[in-house]
Amino acid sequence: MINTAQWGSQPCCRASDAVLQKQLQYKLTYALRKQLVAMELNARACYDRIIATCAMLISMMHGMPAEACQMQKDMLEGASFKIRTSLGESLETFHHSKESPVFGTGQGSGASPPVWVLISSVLLDEMDLCQFRSKFTDPTGTLHHNSVMVIYVDNSGTMINNFPSGKGIESIRMVAQKWERLLFSSGGALAPGKCFFYLVEWDWDSQGWAQIRKKHALNDPLLLYAGHSFFRKKFPEKKSVRGTAC
Repeated sequence: MINTAQWGSQPCCRASDAVLQKQLQYKLTYALRKQLVAMELNARACYDRIIATCAMLISMMHGMPAEACQMQKDMLEGASFKIRTSLGESLETFHHSKESPVFGTGQGSGASPPVWVLISSVLLDEMDLCQFRSKFTDPTGTLHHNSVMVIYVDNSGTMINNFPSGKGIESIRMVAQKWERLLFSSGGALAPGKCFFYLVEWDWDSQGWAQIRKKHALNDPLLLYAGHSFFRKKFPEKKSVRGTAC
């Protein structure tokens, strides 16, 4: 089964569905005055970083015949590529070799989207084991929403609201670092310039009015280990969620 957190590259799923799920979680956070940490964790060069052997093993795990995987592997090893622009096609070609390897399954390949769906589904299954997540329940207590991530192709976001008070940054760091490690193990990598987080906390006055906290007691910035680096990279907080809700 494909993990339901992946909204990209599969039937009956649209990019707007992933956006709608995020928007509903934000709206519920405001309506219920719940605490929330949301972080966008966008990857770089998704299809060009897929490890082909890993992709084929996961494909076979999901029922793809070994012969089809072998055909895909032979195509990636033996294909020659040209560059096509408005000026025409290049006269020379390039191809995979030990001296000049071509990684990934290709940005223009029809096989890349379904292959990434299978890989990301395995990663998301592991993320579902996280302690921290987004939880909402309807007034009757019969309907429950419970999720860790919302992802469209390689653009992923995580929202959590079941963390102890004052532990939002520490909690989202654990979740985001786990996703980074899983993504890295599959050949992928985060794009730090496209990653950021929101922190929503509330202050209540004596009249019972709630106001979004404008200043947070951040003891240290949100830092993650990324790739092969032993140094942690800083991920900024976006300020656009500041405001007052009555």
